[in-house]
Amino acid sequence: MVRGSFGLFLAAQSVAPFGASPLAAQSESRIRGRVTTTEGAVHEGFLTIAGLRTVSLGVSSRGVDIRDSGASSSRAGFTGSSAASWADALVGARTLSDTLYHAWLDAVHDGVPTLRSVEVKGYRVTWEERHRDFAAETSAHIRFGRLESLAALEDNRVEVALREGGGPLELELRGWRSARVAVEEEGEEVRLRGREIERIDFVAAPPGARARDRRLHGSVEDRFGRVFTGFLAWENVPLFLAHRIPGMDRDGELAAVALGEVAAIEPRLGGGQVTLATGEGIEFARRAPLSRYNGRDSWIRWYRRPLRVADPGLGTVEIPWDEFRLLRIHPHDGRGTRADFGGGGALEAGRALYGTVTTGSGEAVTGYIRWDASRERRWEHLVGLGGGVAFAVELARIEAVEREEEGGALVTLRDGRSFELGGTADLDPGNRGLFVLPEEPGVRQPGEHGRYLAWEEIATVRFSDPPGDGQPPGNAAPSGEDTPSKGNRE
Repeated sequence: MVRGSFGLFLAAQSVAPFGASPLAAQSESRIRGRVTTTEGAVHEGFLTIAGLRTVSLGVSSRGVDIRDSGASSSRAGFTGSSAASWADALVGARTLSDTLYHAWLDAVHDGVPTLRSVEVKGYRVTWEERHRDFAAETSAHIRFGRLESLAALEDNRVEVALREGGGPLELELRGWRSARVAVEEEGEEVRLRGREIERIDFVAAPPGARARDRRLHGSVEDRFGRVFTGFLAWENVPLFLAHRIPGMDRDGELAAVALGEVAAIEPRLGGGQVTLATGEGIEFARRAPLSRYNGRDSWIRWYRRPLRVADPGLGTVEIPWDEFRLLRIHPHDGRGTRADFGGGGALEAGRALYGTVTTGSGEAVTGYIRWDASRERRWEHLVGLGGGVAFAVELARIEAVEREEEGGALVTLRDGRSFELGGTADLDPGNRGLFVLPEEPGVRQPGEHGRYLAWEEIATVRFSDPPGDGQPPGNAAPSGEDTPSKGNRE
């Protein structure tokens, strides 16, 4: 553990804001938690988490490969996981249970297992393996605003509890033990590694609590004119107003501009055009040499690095350098507070997916939905690629999905935006199919798998609230977990 004054992610300094959003509103959007260390110390404050690796979007015909991602890439995909705001997502790998596997095996292969055998000194040894079309792991994206707690287990495994109940989930967080966690506590920064943390309990900021610096908020426009608005990260670093982008100007002089003084950034061949809030333009001919970053914690490596946006109404998108056309920095619009991710209404995370699936022949089947034979809760995300951009769309934000015959699907959000996505097992022919269940997952009788529909049979899926909704969200443990429910938590 190290104490300091904001040296881990940015240098403590006063930056004149570009157009002052209320600091109180910004603080309400920041992650706050009570961190208990392995030595028993307790620190409470605003949190910044960086250095986690995440699931790559390396895609085969059978879906997303679970593997560590590279440091940076110009191709579509998520290059890491970091967080400082409730709208950011914790990303890990979740093991799919035997319950989910056997339901799929019964529906697709009449329950006939995959057998392997070898000859050993005249004896045949035979055993059952999971079918190659049903991977043992899947990615799990969970908004930090949905979380109640995170408890460290062995190695890089953690157990998380959701605010809306539903039983704990065990995840593998790639790089958790070496991840960097900063706690802003009473004007100081306490710096920890994941391996030093026993537990984090996520809490709302008390009245009057103010974060030392504001998270960078803005809109990113890609080459197709699509605009994503939310909290920004450059590659795997959550951005704050005090962060500085360095570069060499046309005269070869080193320059570094605080993001709090910037209005817009446009990529250029070999550099970028930076427009200040004053209207002045600075053209960076090329990036600063990496050697010049030494000792400058507030400097951001930005040139040819992907931009990530935590969009409260969508989920997370990552835009490679070659795909983005304009970054506009503007005040926080008030969305993305902890209250936006719980506390009632149609977006409760703990509730099961429910809706109507319409087949290609026009038949409509209504009930509880298990997407890709594995995803059945609103906190979960659909992962896809569209126009060179990687998307992780929270299911709670989706109005409808329309399968397209040529591949992929049209995903329409509750706020009216639509995106054509594909390239992963969630949204292409590698999808393992959908179950439509008569009862909420986790409370039905064993052996009742409901109606199974192969991906090719589906025309549209329209999500809605189940009958009688308005009651507290269901407390059943997800079918992907063998842990019994612990019920709602206040």
